[in-house]
Order: sequence, then C-alpha cells, then structure tokens
Amino acid sequence: MFHVSIESLLLLGLWLQRKCCSLGLMLIIFGGIVSCYLPEGFDQPFLQRSSGDQEQQQSPEPQKTGADGNVESEPNSDSGSADPQQLTLNSNPAIIISKNQPVRILLLGDSLTSGYLLASKEEAYPHLTEVMLKAQGYNVEMDNRSIKGLRAEGAVAELRKYFADGASNVTHVFLALGANNGLDILEKMTNTMFSYRASPLHVKIANLELALDTMVHISQRQGAKVMIAGVQIPSIPPAITLLDGGVFMRFHGIFSVVAKKHSIPLWPNLLQGVIGELNLNSADALHPNQKGHKIMARNFYTFLTKQGPPI
Repeated sequence: MFHVSIESLLLLGLWLQRKCCSLGLMLIIFGGIVSCYLPEGFDQPFLQRSSGDQEQQQSPEPQKTGADGNVESEPNSDSGSADPQQLTLNSNPAIIISKNQPVRILLLGDSLTSGYLLASKEEAYPHLTEVMLKAQGYNVEMDNRSIKGLRAEGAVAELRKYFADGASNVTHVFLALGANNGLDILEKMTNTMFSYRASPLHVKIANLELALDTMVHISQRQGAKVMIAGVQIPSIPPAITLLDGGVFMRFHGIFSVVAKKHSIPLWPNLLQGVIGELNLNSADALHPNQKGHKIMARNFYTFLTKQGPPI
C-alpha cells in the first residue's frame, strides 16, 4: 500500500502542477525527498508493473545446474576478476577458445572497448587480453574495430561492411555495444524529467534488441561464433528509477535476453569491478583508465578461457 501511496502522491503533484497550483510543486518536492530515503530495493515492485516484468517476477527462472549437478551461482557485478562460472552465463563450451585451435576475434564496441582517453589501443583491454593469452600458449588475434560513440544500430552497418570487405578468417565476434544507447535514454529522461513518455523509450530498447539480433545473425551466417557483453549505466538518479516505468530495468536485462535467445555466451557486465571506482576511471568517471582496462582484461581472459588470469 505504501508503494501505491507514493506513486499516487507524485502523480497527483504532477497533475496539480500543470494546473499552476503551488500545492502540486510542494507534493512533487515532498515525494522526491521521501523517495531519497526509501530503503534499498523499494522501487522494484513499482518498476515491475508491466505484464512482462510481472510474469518474470511471479515465475522466477529455475536454478541452473552444471555438469556436476551443482547449482550455478549468479554473476556478482560488484567484484573485480570473478569466478569463471560467474562470467559465462548461457555459455556453450564449444564457443570458448582453446589452445588447440587458431582464433581470430572481431571486437565491435564503443569507446569503452576502443581505448578512448588512453595513450593507444595497446593499453585497452582487448590488446592486453591478447598479450596474456599468447603468453599462455593461445594462438589468438584480436581485431578491435570499436569506434567511439558507436551505437548498436550503427554497428550493424559496420559489421556488414567488415564482412563485405572479405574478412572470412574471423572465428569469433564479440559485441560490446549498448552503452551509448543507454546514455541516450538517460539524457532524454533527465532533460524531460516530468514530461517524457516511457513508451518511446521502450521502443528504443526494442530497436537495440533488434540491432543485436541482426548482428548475431550476420556473424553466424559468416560462420563466426558470437559472444556478447552486458552494459550497466552508472549513477542513475533515484527520481528517474522511481518514475521510469521500468525502462532501465528492461535496458539492463536486454543483453541477457539476447544471449538466451541465441544461446550465446554473455559477459554480464563489461565494466565489472571498474564501474564507479574513481581510481579506475578517467576524469569523466565514465571511461576506464589504464588501471581499469587491466582489470577488464583479466575479466575478459577469464570469460574466454574459463580459467583464472595469469598472475
């Protein structure tokens, strides 16, 4: 009942404000102050109002068991280098690289993968991972075609062009996209705090899913095995998560949806262990610095090999 009361209070405040009533503004301010002091997880029932989210809440997924019969644990996005089982959700053992076969991985991502704000691409996690893998005897080559500012929709054209140019020796494609799509949504919601409509934003997420699906199909038609990374948007204001109609819950879950749909490996959080850590990020607090990329490289190594990174 308390959830409904807070929601009603905010909606009533919005309506009164549009009627040029000072009471409406007071209710909005009061509701915002109350929401800031709500206990952690308070917003979850409100965010799961859509039928799809309610079904997911009412029918939780059964626990997954490994080959040994033990229950597999869910990934922990708050830690640094993680256990291999935690970094390979929905993984198909045949798609993870091994030492007895040559591997050429195409990485298609944005500034988080291109090495933006670093001195060179050699300091970015793809190259650092390649160096670690080769030192352990893997025959691997990373082809990092990531572009600053790239969104998933634009990446479809980049991928088509890449294969059209005759890149037939690619064995794996790693998709690390969606951060700019998420930031676009956050910017839209922040700039139109009390006047945006959630429906067009859900359309943006649907377009992101379609773009990811398309890139999976393009890669698989070329005989490449596909992997995908999830993206978490940091520092979302509490007022937005309370009123966003489940937009960001759906955004953060879309990568898992795509991975399960196509039975491809998922790196749940590209910035695991790095996001929100000031000493691991550049001055903009968005892009990992050299230290941050070293942690990402260790996580990527674990994700690819299911083994802990070399010391």
